[in-house]
Amino acid sequence: MLSEPSPTSVPAADACVSLSPAGRSVARLCALFAPRSLPLALLERLVKDAALAALAVPDARALHDGIGELVEARVLFRGANGAVAIESEAALPLLQEARSDGWLPPLLEAVERLRERGPLAPQPGDDAIRARMAAEESDRKVAEVLQRGWLLAGDISRFKAVATPTAYDLGLLAEPFVEEALRAVPPALRGKACRACLAHAIRRCAPADALIDVCQELAETPLEHADDVAFLRVLQGDFEAAIGVFDDLPAALRDAAPAQMGRASTCALVAMLRGDDVAAAEHIAQALSALGGGRKRLLFPEARTFALSLLALARLDTSASTDLLDRIVAARVWSQPQHAGVDLAECAAQVKAKSQASGMRPAGTGLNELFAGVY
Repeated sequence: MLSEPSPTSVPAADACVSLSPAGRSVARLCALFAPRSLPLALLERLVKDAALAALAVPDARALHDGIGELVEARVLFRGANGAVAIESEAALPLLQEARSDGWLPPLLEAVERLRERGPLAPQPGDDAIRARMAAEESDRKVAEVLQRGWLLAGDISRFKAVATPTAYDLGLLAEPFVEEALRAVPPALRGKACRACLAHAIRRCAPADALIDVCQELAETPLEHADDVAFLRVLQGDFEAAIGVFDDLPAALRDAAPAQMGRASTCALVAMLRGDDVAAAEHIAQALSALGGGRKRLLFPEARTFALSLLALARLDTSASTDLLDRIVAARVWSQPQHAGVDLAECAAQVKAKSQASGMRPAGTGLNELFAGVY
């Protein structure tokens, strides 16, 4: 586990101002791999690269001296097996500086050469399968670093040449270089990259204000990322801001079906978190109505707020709420959204049904204790 900075430590970005040449070069190497930790063996292999030999880290001793300086300055932190990781606040200024100095492309080319040779050697005693899996995982991580690095360097052709970026790869742009990286993404990938970064922030429950600002700035329409932004505001505990995402839309968009669905879904989640399951169920019905569809087949709203609000139907435990939840789950099978909230609600309903049938305890008691009255 990495060390945590002490409350009295000098901010990492400020500590970088007075670094020695060797310390600064090591810090730049680690910044490229942020927020991941960097194994010492990988650092040593990068330093040995001929193109980097003139960058103030000529040998292993200089490398270890540079690491020691950075650890003492609270810019780097040691992890397991000697791996080191840089403070996120220091990473972006260091890479901006490296780009200005013309240092970033040579570093990325050194990483590419390392990738071609195989970034990590199999450990003694590893069998062939484990060695191959380790090599594949290591190659994926290095590919992520290269994609983001070439993007920050402004070389879009090299960015695309590394590999076809997946949603997971693009999501890693969210930390710690979100503003720089997203603005550099080619327009054709920008929407996908913003969605991936927002999903990454949701999975991590990460600070998201800067990400939200840049995604809304780059969005083709104010509604493009509204559902995910509203969900992030709910995670932040700002329920009024979550609903306000839709209330603040231009009138022409505010009255459109996707906006009506998004607002109703957000209201449903807020009501569920406040313990008002009856109101949540009403908002769920409004969200479904906004999308249309027929009585025999519902259309499933593609919003995380909607999926998680369905716990309210499981808690109500009436014949009407159970029937509606069953129909929603069936609609999910057709649309196949990637939101685990539906599975959670379905599981909750099954637990309640089994507990009620067994007579072990009153149906729903545990769920109500867990979810009601959170705010």
